[in-house]
Amino acid sequence: MRLAFTAALLLVTFIQTVQAQTTPRKETDRWFGGNLCLNDCTRHRAGYRWALETGVNSYEDCPQFEEKSFLIGCRVYVDDPHRDPDFDDDDRLIRKR
Repeated sequence: MRLAFTAALLLVTFIQTVQAQTTPRKETDRWFGGNLCLNDCTRHRAGYRWALETGVNSYEDCPQFEEKSFLIGCRVYVDDPHRDPDFDDDDRLIRKR
């Protein structure tokens, strides 16, 4: 069951990545790790920081109960543990709430 869930989660992530790469970018869009932020990327940053502080090593270590943006931020950490979580993909500061 867990394997099927993980496979489905990876498929959804792949589809979202393809959609993000083929979706025309607007100047006002904010992106974090190749993922479109619906608001201001603060939840993506929170998931990334949580993963950093917790020592996450794989997607399976990310909390499945959290909201989508938090989960994506955790996955971005797995893929790119050396980025600066305080900036979006265009090097714009993610403001603290």
